[in-house]
Amino acid sequence: MKCKKRAVILLQKGMSQREIAEKMGVHQPKVSDWLNGNRLPNSKSLIKFAEVLGESPENLLDKLRLISEMDEIA
Repeated sequence: MKCKKRAVILLQKGMSQREIAEKMGVHQPKVSDWLNGNRLPNSKSLIKFAEVLGESPENLLDKLRLISEMDEIA
């Protein structure tokens, strides 16, 4: 289920985790943690992450929180 949820964000943007990480200047496992709901990015990273994905930080944070909450229910 996790892969499907995080894939939704990536497929919407047509980017891989590696591409996002490269554009952000972070390691790919960090992006994976965010997309898997294992942790949330700090405010600086959230802003950059949202910029790379072309989203508002608030909208992206809502999506990441939803992923995390869905994992807790599953």
